[in-house]
Amino acid sequence: MSTDLTNSFFVRFGKRYSVQNRLKITDIPFHEHPQFSMITDILSRKEKHHAFLCTDFSATMHPFFLEALLLHFCNAHISPLLCNAELIYLNLENDVFIYNESMHLEQDFLHLRQLLQDENKYTLFAMSADLLLSNHTPPELRAQLEGLLSHPQCRFLIFSPGTQRKQAQRFANRVSFLTLNKATIADKMFILKHQRADLENFHNVQIPDALLTETYTLAERYLSAEDTLNNALLLLDSSAARTIMSGEPTTVQPATIMNVLSTWTQIPVSHLAFTPFNLNDFTHHMQQHVFGQDAAITVLAHKLQQQLPHFQPHAGPFCTFLFAGPDHAGKKTAAYALTEHLFKQSNVLYYAELASSHVQSIADIKLQRSLEHHYTPLKEVIHHTPHAVIMLENIDQASPAVLAGLFEIFSTGYLHDDDGHLYHFRQAIIILSTTLGSRRLSELAKVHAQLDEPKHLDLMQLVMVDPAQDPRQSGHHYSPQEVAQEIIPEITSCLPAALCQHLCIVPFLPLAQASIEKIIRLKMKELGKEMQARYGMELGYAPEVIRFLAKESADADIKKALQPLYFSVEQAMLSLTDGDNRPNQLFLQLNETGQFLRCDCLTIVDEALCSVPSP
Repeated sequence: MSTDLTNSFFVRFGKRYSVQNRLKITDIPFHEHPQFSMITDILSRKEKHHAFLCTDFSATMHPFFLEALLLHFCNAHISPLLCNAELIYLNLENDVFIYNESMHLEQDFLHLRQLLQDENKYTLFAMSADLLLSNHTPPELRAQLEGLLSHPQCRFLIFSPGTQRKQAQRFANRVSFLTLNKATIADKMFILKHQRADLENFHNVQIPDALLTETYTLAERYLSAEDTLNNALLLLDSSAARTIMSGEPTTVQPATIMNVLSTWTQIPVSHLAFTPFNLNDFTHHMQQHVFGQDAAITVLAHKLQQQLPHFQPHAGPFCTFLFAGPDHAGKKTAAYALTEHLFKQSNVLYYAELASSHVQSIADIKLQRSLEHHYTPLKEVIHHTPHAVIMLENIDQASPAVLAGLFEIFSTGYLHDDDGHLYHFRQAIIILSTTLGSRRLSELAKVHAQLDEPKHLDLMQLVMVDPAQDPRQSGHHYSPQEVAQEIIPEITSCLPAALCQHLCIVPFLPLAQASIEKIIRLKMKELGKEMQARYGMELGYAPEVIRFLAKESADADIKKALQPLYFSVEQAMLSLTDGDNRPNQLFLQLNETGQFLRCDCLTIVDEALCSVPSP
């Protein structure tokens, strides 16, 4: 065979292995893979002796897996026919499709069939399932390969991501399907170290061992999680190239890896992984954007503090939260602020409303990115942004199929769709929201408000009070964890208990008057900045305006309650005419009855500019 096929298709586009004379080494990836014996059993059969290997292995891993399998053949008791076998790996990475091989294929396969007359050994072919199933494969090649499936001396090892299993059913009478165990981290790190040598030689740099683990972890966290190994290699490749271009020392530095990753993801280096999580910074940031929700902020902070510093193996997504509380309590604002703090940007935050009746399964969910209006399928979002923050609103109104899909994600970290595709959610932060528990949270909010009110006692009351008792603490102040526990019964009455076990419940209390006033002041400040930028006018208002707007917003969406204000301001601005006497301030106050807002346009004179110096 080695003589007659020297210039054949198989040598030009494949790699040849011989089972005989293999070194009995053990320091290789996939050593003692638990399914090698099953593969050996399949290849040794008289019938259905081709192995269709459903796996998430990338093409980079295939040669290493085959090397380990052949080593198993040498060390195990196997059929003599396999001991003498030769294996040809047809690598799809090669540019097979750009060559016109039709004139040579028939001759190559004719020579091969002549050599296969030797009944004392098998010939093994390993390849991607695409060579048999893809429409891009030249029909002549596909027909020849399918013909070999019926040859008694041929055995095929067919690698497939699993999504092609339905297509391969037409070969079911000749092929045995086997789902391979996932590659271990140790296997991937070995391959990464092996490939590192090629990058070092190409770029003429040094890549320290310690950098490999960090690069792999970063690739897993921020790049497409479906092929972490290849993404880690690309990250190292670009970092090595940038090291040479920048004239830095010829050893790739962690800072270079971080800078490349920051360029790819648009996340500042200061907010990439391995930056220590600062509980105080997070709490301060959240309190600047989310008002009156100290219990929610505390629960969020403690959960993230537990999760962020340690990249320990975990079954489900990076974090899973259930934001519970009444409408307009700040749940969506909290998701936005959390995303901003973790990534210094909001474009990795996606929303979906599950109350819509047409959302019947996970596959139907389309997400709206923060501050944008177009929608993207959930599977596409997680494919391109594995670290996305995904908020699914009104989870209590989701269909059973959606809840089942979420349970699969929460319990395994993955989602399988109907076509067999696998989607990775292990680095995502998933936030569910619900109004369940709102009544109990309202009751607790009133208790907290009463306990926080100052007690005014006269002299006789002070004399009669037990000195050991603080008169302001006659009730019970609930901790954030106790608040969450109070609403669990109502939540589990509507949502599957198995799903709730994977969720960190974050309670949002109804907004108090003081919190509403803070939000309105913030909105007025934003409006003033916009007016200054667009019209060059200042915005002023009387103190009672804030109290009036807060009262109007108490039982409604604050943004909706502020719409008449925005409309009045816009109308006042449109009524102005250009000229030297154009007002430079808009002042808001209440009318005489105190029931409506009034906008007055004023001209404020800068006395410092108008004053005349004394002679």
